[in-house]
Amino acid sequence: MKKISLVIIAFLACMGVDAQVIKVMKDGTMVSQFNTETADKVVFDKNPVIEPVDLGLSVMWAPCNIGALNPWDFGDYFAWGETEVKTEYTGAGYSLDPGQITDGTVLKLEYDVAHVKWGGKWRMPTREEFLELLYPEGDIVSSKKVTMYGAYGFVDGRLFQSTNGNSIFLPYAGSKTETGDNNVGTHGCYWSRSLYSENNEPCYLQFYDSGVAIGPVHPYYGISVRPVWDPNMPE
Repeated sequence: MKKISLVIIAFLACMGVDAQVIKVMKDGTMVSQFNTETADKVVFDKNPVIEPVDLGLSVMWAPCNIGALNPWDFGDYFAWGETEVKTEYTGAGYSLDPGQITDGTVLKLEYDVAHVKWGGKWRMPTREEFLELLYPEGDIVSSKKVTMYGAYGFVDGRLFQSTNGNSIFLPYAGSKTETGDNNVGTHGCYWSRSLYSENNEPCYLQFYDSGVAIGPVHPYYGISVRPVWDPNMPE
């Protein structure tokens, strides 16, 4: 959620201007707006507090993707092990060696974008934690396709609802590959921090209207990250 490029256009009464609307822009597109009649101050917080969502599982889940303002926002895309956004996601532009950035099974924390960006007990989910989300013991979490309305219009995705009443929404953010945007609006693609043991490529979660899959993918693809909060991670 850090380093989101935002332009705030604010016309406040305290500045002697009568306009009453603040627009929040990202990459030239309005992502939110609100009326200032009930506010007397605008606070810019570079490190907003992100409250993890308890679904009754071994870890708690973030309410939105890295780089997103809301659950339905796509957020930013990252190559595996990289911690900054790029304009192109190609094999030629990727130089990390999985053997050097992992401990043999999962990413080292210095290459874990969730931990680098959000700190504390936040990190990327493992393959096993994705499986737990999809197939929890006692069926305490169910999922279904839903449509939400956000700043960009209607957004399809998958809602994970716990029997404790809490839920998270993962939008169909697609991915970014050599050819540009891929399956945006039809597929949800999310990095894990785990290596796929059979071919030494990173493991990711992919879901769509007719199914779900967990498997390997090229590490240089730009893919969304939905962090988890690990209560057992040392401070």
